[in-house]
Amino acid sequence: LFQLLKSMFVLNIQVESGGYRLNSAMWAMDILKKLNGKPDLLWISWS
Repeated sequence: LFQLLKSMFVLNIQVESGGYRLNSAMWAMDILKKLNGKPDLLWISWS
């Protein structure tokens, strides 16, 4: 289902690394929109 929706609605999805707030009540289309946007949390590393 995810691959079908991705091919139909989001032809060029680019998932950035980071954290996305998803929940079990979200529809597949809502998840695709969320993953296609900016992440809610960012990864930070110190050297």
